[in-house]
Amino acid sequence: MKFRWWIAHLKIRTRLWLAFAFLLLLLVVTNLVTFHQMGALQAARERLVRGAQDSGAKADHFDRVLLAQGGIRLVNENARRAFELFLIQSRDPIDQQQFDTVFAAQKNTTQRITVLYKTFESLLDTPDERAAFKAVLKARWDYVNTRTAVEKRLAAGDRDAAANALHQLVMPKLATYIQSWQSMIELERSQALAAQALEAQRYVIARGLVLSMLGLATMLAGIAMYSIIRHITSSLRRIGDSAQQYALGNFNQPIEIDADDEIAELAESFNTMAEELEASRNELLNHQRHLEERVAERTNELTAANRELVSTNAKLTLAHVKLLESEKLASIGLLAAGVAHEINNPVGFVYSNFGTLEAYLRKLFHVLTLYENMEEKIASPEAVSTIHSAKETAELNYLKEDIPALMRESRDGLMRVKEIVQNLRDFARNDAKPTFVLANVHQGLDSTLRVVQNEVKAHAEIVKEYGDLPDIECVLSQLNQVFLNIIVNASHAMRDRFGRITIRTSADADTICIAISDNGCGIASEHLTRIFEPFFTTKPVGKGTGLGLSISYGIVSSHHGQLTVESEPGRGTTFHIVLPIRQPA
Repeated sequence: MKFRWWIAHLKIRTRLWLAFAFLLLLLVVTNLVTFHQMGALQAARERLVRGAQDSGAKADHFDRVLLAQGGIRLVNENARRAFELFLIQSRDPIDQQQFDTVFAAQKNTTQRITVLYKTFESLLDTPDERAAFKAVLKARWDYVNTRTAVEKRLAAGDRDAAANALHQLVMPKLATYIQSWQSMIELERSQALAAQALEAQRYVIARGLVLSMLGLATMLAGIAMYSIIRHITSSLRRIGDSAQQYALGNFNQPIEIDADDEIAELAESFNTMAEELEASRNELLNHQRHLEERVAERTNELTAANRELVSTNAKLTLAHVKLLESEKLASIGLLAAGVAHEINNPVGFVYSNFGTLEAYLRKLFHVLTLYENMEEKIASPEAVSTIHSAKETAELNYLKEDIPALMRESRDGLMRVKEIVQNLRDFARNDAKPTFVLANVHQGLDSTLRVVQNEVKAHAEIVKEYGDLPDIECVLSQLNQVFLNIIVNASHAMRDRFGRITIRTSADADTICIAISDNGCGIASEHLTRIFEPFFTTKPVGKGTGLGLSISYGIVSSHHGQLTVESEPGRGTTFHIVLPIRQPA
């Protein structure tokens, strides 16, 4: 537990260094073991090489021994043949020289074998080899002793006994001797195979040990890395869960990590951040409450100010209406002379006609009075002559023709006065609360032209090029004032010569356009940007208020339209009025 606690409180960097050092130690140990096993394998290989060399030396000496043994066998074979020849020759005297030659050869061969045995014995390494070699030596000495006994019998002249001993004792001893050598050879072969198997087993063990060390190192490295990664991921998961809670506004769940590493420092930073965020949130809430109080206060102040603003706006609206009415009155005052002339003409001939009618009626009433007085004397010639004289004096026939004509003229004059008065009423209508209704713009233009006819007719001709216009939503009396201001200004631009004012109308899918052009003096370029400014005028003092085009621009803007101007000094001016067919909701 203490070790785990100690590990848990290490820095991640320290843990990684420890894991790296541990892996490095494992690799060093593995390399040392590998080097040791490689040394063991090298020693085994050297032993195998040395054993092979020893086996070669042993084989070489063994071949020499076998050659010597072959010589002994050949000598013995010659001796056996000599004995057999001796027996076949019916026991003739032995050729002593022949036996001496044979036994001398045996003696020489035996001496050579003795030297070879001593050399061969020095090459033996294991107890089994020495035991087998002792068996060979024992078999050899048995063979040599038996053979010596046979030689002694031959030397004593006991040829039969020597012959029997040669067949029964010497030859079996020789076979035993040769068999012991074969056992020695098999032992050497089996030991060589066992040594090879042992070295192969050592190699397998060494390889398994190296692989085991590598596997152990890999497993321990994996365990160490898994432990570190698991610690990091679990800590980061807890930090992530707490961060989600912080994002939801829950700062009362601190991150608890039982460690003293970088992640613990990160968790502590998160906890500090959460505390600061909570403090900031509380401070923000306090500020919010204070701000809400301030907003409430400001709202009350704004409400009061808004009420005052509404009152002021109402006053401004009233002032605007009064200003509009003033402009209308100014326009009417400008047109007063023309209107008076227009009214005076029909009133004059109506007045004259009524005077004439009064005289006619007096004469008619006189004739009627005579008729009433002469009713009783109607049959007398004098009465008839008097009546005819009265008719001629009253011009009764002419009165019958002229009185209806006078009445018609008077009626037409009165209708003209009525139209003029109606046009003035339409133009001067009070629009304190204007209402947008469907209206015909052409009717408004015609009504305005009738009002300004006397003002314009002396300066320009009116050319109407009307297109096909639909009814539009508008306040027609306000548009009439716009038309009047523009047309009157156009007539004023042609004081020096008789000109032409052209009114064109057109429509598209959503708007209509009214273009009012004149071929007057035009507007200077430096004045074009100011003509819609209030109180700006180029007319002499007392000839204009400078509000006509400004009010016209405001009226068109209130209709969600556009009022633009194009002018070229000396060639004329065109005002374009673009209005929507339907007012936006």
